[in-house]
Amino acid sequence: MEIAAALEDDSSEGSEPYRLRPMRYGGFVNTMSWFDDLSQIDWTKYDVVQISDLCLPGNLQALLRIPASMPILLYQGHYWEPSGFNRWLRLAWTRLAAAALSRRRRYSVLVKNEGAGEMLAAYGLRNPRVVGVGLQAARLLTPEPLPPAMEDFLATHSCPLLYVGAVDSRRPVRWVLRHLRDEALASAGAIVVGKGTDEAGLQAEFADLVQAGRLLFVQSLTQGQLGNLYRRIGLLVLPTNFEIYGMVCLEGVLFDLPVLASDVPGPRTIARRFPGSVTLIPTGESPEAWRSALIKAMSAVHGRPDRPAPTPANIDKLSWRAQGEVFAAAIKDLTGGPADE
Repeated sequence: MEIAAALEDDSSEGSEPYRLRPMRYGGFVNTMSWFDDLSQIDWTKYDVVQISDLCLPGNLQALLRIPASMPILLYQGHYWEPSGFNRWLRLAWTRLAAAALSRRRRYSVLVKNEGAGEMLAAYGLRNPRVVGVGLQAARLLTPEPLPPAMEDFLATHSCPLLYVGAVDSRRPVRWVLRHLRDEALASAGAIVVGKGTDEAGLQAEFADLVQAGRLLFVQSLTQGQLGNLYRRIGLLVLPTNFEIYGMVCLEGVLFDLPVLASDVPGPRTIARRFPGSVTLIPTGESPEAWRSALIKAMSAVHGRPDRPAPTPANIDKLSWRAQGEVFAAAIKDLTGGPADE
């Protein structure tokens, strides 16, 4: 197949916001703005074009520019958001782009979570297939020393519960932390790794737990430090209102951790891909459900020794290899030929 070009966000390297680079199949388009300049791309050179997320305005521009005969592979993660003004803008762009894509004869739809599949089916796209996402685990598997304050905390609390991620309204960690005051969890410790708009408020709200040495806030860890920490905790939690990927859940699966997560599309997709890996808590605040699940999970892991390193089989099943095979099959179906490796 022809080697095409990819339009990618490369601003982290200090170059132009978007640049072209070689790619193993078709073109990959993921343009944020309607005003991105796509005139430099000769679409007729490509065998298939991959587009990611129809909620990005520039991708509608791409669909209007790409010749009608060109096969399109869509890989969508975004789904219906629970609230917010931007929700309506993203849904509007998605509807317009889905309408443009549905008029094409040759296209295939792969999605990162069940919510995206349900939304695109409702917008008229045929046969969305849930394939999830893969995990790049190399840096997690190279342990690095933890900060001294965290080592001191782990010396007192051998199997704490852990939250990793943004500390904001989308991920209300207080749904979990408030239950540490429950008598049944009086001996449990917790670590929150992350920062965000709710950080100061959480530290004030749970100052009593911090002063008692039962709660530790850490703004950031390296991937190597996080991999070290995953082997020494008792439980991973993800309270959330909106989750496209649920990558933290995948990391929990990698390290064979018990995981409690809100029942939203990202974690739900992982729970169904890997049965028994994630316990889903009803969507929303669900105080009694969180309390019961936390008590049960922490009772089961109390005093558990350090976990061994992830097995090669566990690493492989979570990698991008499985998704790559699905992509290759979808490209073959669209073009009638194999995708280049």
